[in-house]
Amino acid sequence: MIVAASTAGAVLVGHRRSLSGTAVIVTHDLAKALLVADRIALLTGTEGELRVWTSDVSTRQEAGRSSVRSEIESTLASVTSAEMAQHP
Repeated sequence: MIVAASTAGAVLVGHRRSLSGTAVIVTHDLAKALLVADRIALLTGTEGELRVWTSDVSTRQEAGRSSVRSEIESTLASVTSAEMAQHP
């Protein structure tokens, strides 16, 4: 079954608190990840270091000013810079 990302996100947001299982969602949409997830994980570097944050977002509007979003974006920027330096 194929489900549109927007539909899956809306369903998960609506039922997140009542679901008792674990779901893994892979996305490049950081705002949606912060809204849908309880935790955000990011694999960084060639060593496969796993960084994990707890989402601080409960509405789509909060995603733009989230302190967790700022931390994740900062981590992504430093990882990208380090990788660029290793592979000029």
